[in-house]
Amino acid sequence: MNKLKKLLEESNISTYQLTKNTGGINRSDSLEKVLSGEREITSLNLNLLTAFARGLGVKLEDILEDYELDGTSSQVFGITKLVDRIRGLKNLYYQFRQDYDNGGFVIGTNIRRTTKEFPLLKTEYEFLNPDVDHEHQNTTEVYKLNKEYLDKPTNHYTTRNKNLTNLDPRFNSHALSFLVYTPLPTGGDLKAAVSVFDKSDNLMFSEVYGCEWISTETQKDIVYYKYSSDQYITPLRIQKTKKEEISELEFYEGLYSQFQKFKISK
Repeated sequence: MNKLKKLLEESNISTYQLTKNTGGINRSDSLEKVLSGEREITSLNLNLLTAFARGLGVKLEDILEDYELDGTSSQVFGITKLVDRIRGLKNLYYQFRQDYDNGGFVIGTNIRRTTKEFPLLKTEYEFLNPDVDHEHQNTTEVYKLNKEYLDKPTNHYTTRNKNLTNLDPRFNSHALSFLVYTPLPTGGDLKAAVSVFDKSDNLMFSEVYGCEWISTETQKDIVYYKYSSDQYITPLRIQKTKKEEISELEFYEGLYSQFQKFKISK
């Protein structure tokens, strides 16, 4: 039960009373959807949230879970909607696609020197712990990683800096790319796995940009990661290689760098 619903029940205030007494009965529909779980509370605007808090005689943070207050639930909502959109695209471009019974998928383009089999090997979390609540996850807070990323100097395009986010688009357009979504017991994992080649078709580097998340009624968590390698991308290498946490900003830059090849709009 979320904090807002619990406060309403404890105060014995109906949704009608709360919305009527805080400026507009037409707000009751939004409130009902939040209470039923059809809508994320963080999708409401700030004025509405603060109005509900005032109507219950509490501060804004008293009606929000910690993962709602720090924006984690919004991040989880955003990545799950992106997965649904990719899965449902009718004009998606690819040279290889495999859909799995558990809802996972692999799509690939510029396939070369590899088999088309790309199994979903990931079965458990590498960074998140499903048995630990949000406040006690052993991960770095995303806003801190975002700040570090913003403070780094911006580099111009280069061919050999081993970084997809600054790679010359001419090399990127011919890179082998996979988008891989793996459902996990309480969430999922989405990654872009890319091998980049020079004009003579020699491997320059490989990079993976991914994120894993937990999404349940009482828990939301997300972490972004990457790994870089001088070896060719394979499922086993992705599974076994140690990865580093990165910022939300760097993850989406890496992921979005591949979207044009698959004809996915940002």
